[in-house]
Amino acid sequence: MKIARLATHIKWRGKGIGRYMLKYSISIAKYLSRKYTGCRFITVDVYENRISFYEDYGFKLIQSTRNKPHPKLYVNHVVFPKKQDSQLE
Repeated sequence: MKIARLATHIKWRGKGIGRYMLKYSISIAKYLSRKYTGCRFITVDVYENRISFYEDYGFKLIQSTRNKPHPKLYVNHVVFPKKQDSQLE
């Protein structure tokens, strides 16, 4: 799953809305992964100054993207274990 363009309007920043949107997105991915899909990880492209925001939620920087305009972060597949073939039916 890729989270793209997660942002809060400047007048609403600092009120926890971005944190809520991110937590909600992660919970939806977990739910869908357990029930219907095989979601193994979440990625998000971020501005350099927002990396720590995502790291607070378990995202890890993919080092090879650090010098790009929007570094890529991901939540490891451990969060979303791969379903066994018998679980997919």
